[in-house]
Amino acid sequence: MTKILALLLGLMLVVTVFYITSSFAHAWKFVAVGDIECKSAVKVASAIKQFSNPVITLLLGDLGYGKTSKCIKDAFPNSTPTVGNHDKSKDIVKLWGIPKSGVYGLKINDVTFLSLNSDTKVSKQIKTVNNLIANADTPWIVPFSHYPCVTNP
Repeated sequence: MTKILALLLGLMLVVTVFYITSSFAHAWKFVAVGDIECKSAVKVASAIKQFSNPVITLLLGDLGYGKTSKCIKDAFPNSTPTVGNHDKSKDIVKLWGIPKSGVYGLKINDVTFLSLNSDTKVSKQIKTVNNLIANADTPWIVPFSHYPCVTNP
């Protein structure tokens, strides 16, 4: 029973809408989606657009569960990904044109979104992360990665 529950939770689609406000800009939205299969990608993308038209869609890894994540890129063309443990890093890097390390920052309005690669040792990312944080000229830095930072075992 525990394995089935874990599998269902692992495959469950998580969509979160965040609202950001600051004294420098009007309110705007971003969406975070992870663990998504090709067969549901278009449907999920359409539902998100109907509910809200976010400024950005963060893709939290495990994108397509196949040999390529092209179906996810097609469904979410203006998205920003991070690499998941079921992804092929080279595929994500090539399709979205992100750095090979999977660690990068993207500035939108008053926020820097910071992609962390949860499949790479922290020691290999720390220098890049420190540089990105030091050079971020925004009041908000939002890190995102495939694995959650806090979880209940």
